[in-house]
Amino acid sequence: MEDMNALNEKVMSGFEEALAGLDEALGEFNAALWDLGNASRNRQSKDQVDSNK
Repeated sequence: MEDMNALNEKVMSGFEEALAGLDEALGEFNAALWDLGNASRNRQSKDQVDSNK
């Protein structure tokens, strides 16, 4: 039974590490989307100014 508990702890530890990695990856992805959105808005603003000339 003790082996089963040790195995369960290893599985849970691995699961927690995977979730932490996923959380970090999603944070980086969200930041990249935010940057892309800002770049797109800046480009649209520049294009609007250029078309008004």
